[in-house]
Amino acid sequence: MGVKLAKTAGFCMGVRRAVDMVLDIAQRKGKENIYTYGPLIHNPQTIEVLRTRGVIPITDVDEIDAYSKASTIIIRAHGISPEERNKIKEKGIRIIDATCPKVAHVQAIIKKHVSMNYTVLIIGDKEHPEVNGLLGYAYGRGIVIGSIDEIENLPRLGNVCVVAQTTQNMDEFIEIVHGIKERFPDTVVFDTICDSTEKRQAEVKSLTAETEAMFIVGGRNSANTKRLAKISERQGKPTFHIETVDELNEIPVSQYHEIGVSAGASTPNWIIDRVVDGIAIRQSEKSKNVRKFFKLWVFTVKTDIYSALGAGCLSLASMLLQRLNVNAINILITSLFVYSMHTLNRIIDRKTSTIIGSFREESYRKHEKAYVAAAIISMILVLISSFSVGINAFVLIFCISTFGVLYNTRILPGNWRFNSLKELPGSKNISTATAWAAVAAVLPQ
Repeated sequence: MGVKLAKTAGFCMGVRRAVDMVLDIAQRKGKENIYTYGPLIHNPQTIEVLRTRGVIPITDVDEIDAYSKASTIIIRAHGISPEERNKIKEKGIRIIDATCPKVAHVQAIIKKHVSMNYTVLIIGDKEHPEVNGLLGYAYGRGIVIGSIDEIENLPRLGNVCVVAQTTQNMDEFIEIVHGIKERFPDTVVFDTICDSTEKRQAEVKSLTAETEAMFIVGGRNSANTKRLAKISERQGKPTFHIETVDELNEIPVSQYHEIGVSAGASTPNWIIDRVVDGIAIRQSEKSKNVRKFFKLWVFTVKTDIYSALGAGCLSLASMLLQRLNVNAINILITSLFVYSMHTLNRIIDRKTSTIIGSFREESYRKHEKAYVAAAIISMILVLISSFSVGINAFVLIFCISTFGVLYNTRILPGNWRFNSLKELPGSKNISTATAWAAVAAVLPQ
């Protein structure tokens, strides 16, 4: 039995960029009201978590009239029409544009060819937010084509330009383009399907050949997620489109030995991880001991106990490789230091981190006092133990601990581009590697 997770599952570049922008703005907003023009992404669970951080989706700019002078509105990854953008500007509301660069590229193509007297045919889903925005750039010279059957209903057209919704099904796009060219031979075609979408769809096809059933994770109103489910169904495999792990309770998961999992471009990793874990647990239902062990292992990983144990093993290996006497106190210091630093930093960072909605965020919120107490006690034991080893060890631990606590703290001037050490490019990898090396390799010497 096993679960195969698609490498392309989860946030695409455009969605990740939009979510990161919103989280950054929410962190700095102060008393300002933050709104998104429509749901930021097509995932209700993520939208609700963002709402708890003060980011409110609206459907019409008139909804924020009373707060217009103290508000920021974020244009979601799907983009909006020029008419809608002008309406927002007229209200005097600050605009942050999180339109996906790939969508902006399609908007530019449409705008250019409309100015050259082309009629633009948009292959995509009618009423989809991205398509509505694209139509706005056609200024009345755009037509949406949802299927090949709609081509025969088109009027006579002169110059024709074809683009696609960025999450369109590639096979359907090729089929529709072929039909359009038969009717309008001189049609100019732009393949504007995002490469991430193409790879995601291709991987789903590949996974169906290796598995007995497919689970597609994502919002039911997400067009690209529904397309993935449709592609899987066409391959003749049992396909289940689910939004959350709770829906697994209604599905006979244990009857499938090999299961493939993919997810739409708006599905966050924490939802995907929960589904994968849920499938693995249900596959092992016949063995209670295996199931209990798996749950325990997942818990230790998600609470950083596993990392702490790994750090202790690294310390042991370091002493053996350096031909030093094995010192249990050094192993203890390394394990407790890693646990304390990881836990404290995750708690400090949880309000701005992209782990929104994850096990850690939920668990930290419910048991914050317990986590803080465990981390502080661990750090006190680390300092006491290092002092017992020697003054040099104590100074080393004290310095890197101070740096670790300050890592997520806003200590840099507010007018600087970066306000904390965390925001410096590459700082996480460098600081983590340095701290682990210091306690695991330098401390025992």
